Amino acid sequence: MPTFRSLTVAAALTLAAMPVAQAQIADPGSKAEAERAVQNYLAMWSSNQAINDASVLRFYAPRVIYYGKSFSRAQVLADKTTYIHHWPVRDYKEVPGSFTAHCNVDRSLCKVSADMTWRRVSTSNAVSVGRARLTFDFVPIEGGRKIARESARIL
Repeated sequence: MPTFRSLTVAAALTLAAMPVAQAQIADPGSKAEAERAVQNYLAMWSSNQAINDASVLRFYAPRVIYYGKSFSRAQVLADKTTYIHHWPVRDYKEVPGSFTAHCNVDRSLCKVSADMTWRRVSTSNAVSVGRARLTFDFVPIEGGRKIARESARIL
């Protein structure tokens, strides 16, 4: 089993506001940076226009354990696209203070989690609200850190 150390100063994503060519997951920085980055990630998934080939390329590794199944980036994009067609109105927000990050000693794997709240409206005007714990595994690949595993648990 890998040995993990807790990061008191951790950043998971520093990319949502960057142009796609520059976007990547940086090494850990301040906790405030990390929380802003998670908020930016959730804001991106709240926007239909932001979900595209470029955003999936910059966030995800070529193969991802995506909610328990091995997916390619194309499969992640297809799943996200199907989801936004069913839920065209979405608002996701990180719960302040819920962010955690743990990396193994050589930083070849970082586990990042945060609670989020959501409000979404379907094409039939059904409204869904709730809270979940998001968990990501980040690995160094393609010049940055990318998601190699994504999951969530409803709270």
